[in-house]
Amino acid sequence: MKTSEITTKMFGFQPFSIATSILATQYFVIPFYENYFQPKFINENSQSIEPIANYTNANFHYNPLENHVVNICFFSAFFGYWSMSLLCTFMDLLPLKHWKTQDSRSYFTLSEWLQAVSLSNINLIVFSWVITLPLMYFWFHLQRYRGENIVMNYAEREFNMYRAPFDMLVHILTVDVWFYITHRILHYPFLYKLIHKLHHRFKAPTAVACMYANPIEFTIGNHLGVALGPVFSNCHPYTAFFWFFLSLFNTAGAHSGYHVFAAKGHDIHHEKFKYNFGVGGMMDFLCGTRYVETKKD
Repeated sequence: MKTSEITTKMFGFQPFSIATSILATQYFVIPFYENYFQPKFINENSQSIEPIANYTNANFHYNPLENHVVNICFFSAFFGYWSMSLLCTFMDLLPLKHWKTQDSRSYFTLSEWLQAVSLSNINLIVFSWVITLPLMYFWFHLQRYRGENIVMNYAEREFNMYRAPFDMLVHILTVDVWFYITHRILHYPFLYKLIHKLHHRFKAPTAVACMYANPIEFTIGNHLGVALGPVFSNCHPYTAFFWFFLSLFNTAGAHSGYHVFAAKGHDIHHEKFKYNFGVGGMMDFLCGTRYVETKKD
């Protein structure tokens, strides 16, 4: 078995996803935020943002004018989604049918593409803060309980390259356990019809539809699972930036419908419904829901 196949089966990540995430966060996301967004938006609009900043700081210990760690985490996720989505949209336009995991059903119409993009971005830009703000409050008090320093400026904290892989392992295990449990619960008939059926509208999804979901599902099942890992590990901000980019980049790839982005496993879930509930494979293996091609279903 090739190394890329092993990493994909274990974690759902390909070396391409990991390498891209490292390069993108280091050479694109952080420079963009520091050189363009922060001076052009945060600094120039500080007076209009200040009332909001005072409220979130007083109630959730998050000040968007000062806590650039959370801001860059958001941008990392945003760029992770769009980088894979634009790449896969370009591939869909070619089209590369021999690379697809399913037939022509996996090609969206323009209307479907716009609907998927719209809801995905509303979830990320608007509804993600419903979880992010309470999570900041929880993280702040968790750090005080641990007796650890709360560093809001990523430049003030030394990066330990030997600790980063351990932190990433915590993140991977956390999201796999959390997403698997919440995902299985959402497949119970009542909750499926009420909430999860929207995401299963596309039996053969594409990258832009990775966050096409009911906001309740997105915030509790998806976003919280990704964000809890860095809270538990208290990782270096650079590791958190990389993790948020990788999570959205890889999630979009899992919905892309392309073999090269390891989409086969999640395509099977959308096609058959009762297999491959997790994102890393560990929980599906332990709970007996991992799809095997020879299994009769």
